[in-house]
Amino acid sequence: MNDQDAIAKHSRLTLAVSEQIKGFHDSGKQFRIYHGSTNSTRSDSTRHADSSVSLVELKNILSIDKEKLIVSAEPNVPFDALLKATLAQGLVPPVVPEFPGITVGGAFAGSAGESSSFKYGFVDATVERIECILGDGAPREVGREDELFKAAAGTLGTIAVVTRLDIRLVKAEDYVELRYHLVTSFDDAVGTIVREGGPTSSNDFLDTIMYSPTKGAVITGRMVDKSHTNKQQITRFTRRHDPWFYVHAEKMISNPPKPSKSTPKASPPSPSSSDSDNLRQPAIDYVPLTDYLFRYDRGGFWVGRFGFTYFSLPFIAPLRYIMDKYLHTREMFHALHVSNQQQLYIVEDVAVPIPRAPGFLADLHSDLGIYPLWLCPLRFQETGLKIKHFPADTDTLLNVGVWGAVPKGKDYTGANRELEKRVRDCDGVKWLYAQMFYSEEEFWSIYDREAYEALREKFGATKSLPSVFDKIKQPPKKLEKKGIKGKVVGFWVFPGLYGLYKVWRGKDYIIERKQKTR
Repeated sequence: MNDQDAIAKHSRLTLAVSEQIKGFHDSGKQFRIYHGSTNSTRSDSTRHADSSVSLVELKNILSIDKEKLIVSAEPNVPFDALLKATLAQGLVPPVVPEFPGITVGGAFAGSAGESSSFKYGFVDATVERIECILGDGAPREVGREDELFKAAAGTLGTIAVVTRLDIRLVKAEDYVELRYHLVTSFDDAVGTIVREGGPTSSNDFLDTIMYSPTKGAVITGRMVDKSHTNKQQITRFTRRHDPWFYVHAEKMISNPPKPSKSTPKASPPSPSSSDSDNLRQPAIDYVPLTDYLFRYDRGGFWVGRFGFTYFSLPFIAPLRYIMDKYLHTREMFHALHVSNQQQLYIVEDVAVPIPRAPGFLADLHSDLGIYPLWLCPLRFQETGLKIKHFPADTDTLLNVGVWGAVPKGKDYTGANRELEKRVRDCDGVKWLYAQMFYSEEEFWSIYDREAYEALREKFGATKSLPSVFDKIKQPPKKLEKKGIKGKVVGFWVFPGLYGLYKVWRGKDYIIERKQKTR
């Protein structure tokens, strides 16, 4: 499909969506947005035609402008499709979420971030313009400085329905040079993150895996061309026989490879670091760009290991090879929603201001003792859902991915409530993709309800679109005993119990399944 055909089809589809929304508004009936599938751990993917507006067909890339460095895409385009198209032009979005099925619309609405977010911010900070439809069916097109743009970002589709996004692009290189910095405490990890992500840093990527309170890998990356690499140093993560990234990273800080005689000269270290700052020299390897960006897809970070533990299976490469088809995030999220096994695991992403991070991590160790933990610094910017308690000078947050089994002696609800309290006590916030245990009063003590409702009123959303709280409140479902069949189904959900942060959408495995059964 050429650009003109895609744009013509887009106009027809958005007109149909606009008419649907106007119909709900005029009848005074509330609707929800249906994307086909979800990367949320709390939502199902059932569509009720009489109370939803489908965006399933808005899944096309409309154009790529190599001069202006802009890609225009519909909201249901998954990031792997977007990346394939932009890389063909030698370009890449500045922030690419780590799961290929996450969509551009979901990432914009759900404040998605990744290892380049210390530099660029959330995905919505890389969007230059949106087309959207208001709650009364009126179409609008606005740039990032417009109040409606800022209101729509991060509000989970509760102020406007986004139908097109114009996303900024940057020059892509073939490989990412990764450096694995060993850290031996929470203070060491946070200090290294601050140093490597500072204003003079030349890093393009930065995240951290803590394997225990005394062992972690701060992983920094720079895009480089082929001249920086050789076969001995290239590592891949997307093929079924490749290592899982978190396993590989632990090996790199435990047994760093010795440089070979043919090893090319590595890029110079970041100006923010020096030998005097850290006497431990980082291990280095090179990863093809796409493999790096989707490095956590196989195994859903490390959550896929839970299935092996459940059946007392050895977590070994041959079994991971055999099971690989079922251990990618699209399949795991599908399994999660059909198995209803969420309540065995804590699956939360939270964020705290950087100065509070070491103390929060120590409390998290005492309360839950869940490892590994994922740490990712994020440049903070306000969205339409303002957080009331952040210190005024907050410019960087530390995202902490807490994904693991409910500790023995604790119940699912109690453990999650305890985590929510710890986050609040540290002036932090949790991402809203997961089940939420706040009361309505607690929720609105965190977010500025008055400002948010004023935006909903101004842009005509109150009559037909649910509020954020109404959209995410969902009492935990009772965990059912399903016998042998339940264990078989449950096996496939355990690897899928990671939900990133936010209301992100992927390719429609659930729709395909339903169509086959009709």
